[in-house]
Amino acid sequence: MSKKLALIYVIAVVLVYNAYNYVNNRVINPFMIDASKSITENGDANLLHTKQDYNFRLVNTSDKAVNLINIELQGYQGIKPGILTVSGKPLTVQGVKSDRVYSSPSSWSTNSQGLTLEYQVEILEPKIQNPKSALITYSYFGIKHKQVVNFPSAQSAQFSNNMMLTSKNINFNVSIFSTFIMVLLLIFIYTKREIDEGYLGWKIFGYYYLGAFNLNFNLLIPLGIIICLLLFRPNTNAKIKMFSATTGFTFMIFSNVFPYI
Repeated sequence: MSKKLALIYVIAVVLVYNAYNYVNNRVINPFMIDASKSITENGDANLLHTKQDYNFRLVNTSDKAVNLINIELQGYQGIKPGILTVSGKPLTVQGVKSDRVYSSPSSWSTNSQGLTLEYQVEILEPKIQNPKSALITYSYFGIKHKQVVNFPSAQSAQFSNNMMLTSKNINFNVSIFSTFIMVLLLIFIYTKREIDEGYLGWKIFGYYYLGAFNLNFNLLIPLGIIICLLLFRPNTNAKIKMFSATTGFTFMIFSNVFPYI
């Protein structure tokens, strides 16, 4: 593969991947409410025209920080919700970090983390209906999104002790299979050498891992393949070395799209 074709290939793949990653970046519907505090809906005449303290915990289950813009409570009756506050201050536009805590590359939980929002509710009727959902407006990369998040069905007067969200474990067999395919590809590349060269096998591995090297700050930067294409000029077996680097780059893209590979 010539450097020109490899460069075109890399640019095209990076553009497609970053576009895909933006659309499917785990910031689509990132929020959930994992616990809430409210009074029962059965009705209590003694509570009529009183103000009660409510709260709920908003969890960012995505792996990216997003900007929380506004929250609108929905589905309530017989009550008048007050202003939402965070730590005693009215809710304003603020960044919300990811609440994921990874115990391994393939497993994470929220560990009771999240943003606690508090508000007072005035009881207007003997029988009430607490908020059933919240319309959340947030932004990522400057683009606004809206998400409807349901409250927990249980009417609890306190937070649950812990709400765990655990992702599925890596499919070990798939990982082994992808490694096997990678080794076969590198062996195939080695057999296509033009001339014998000392330590060529190690060099092919080196080019492969160089092609796979990348930086990812919400935007994928394939630094390894860029360095390889711009700075490396092998005198012997140039085609298979470039092909090995491109193969590493391709596997890196697939591993980002499909983390279990």
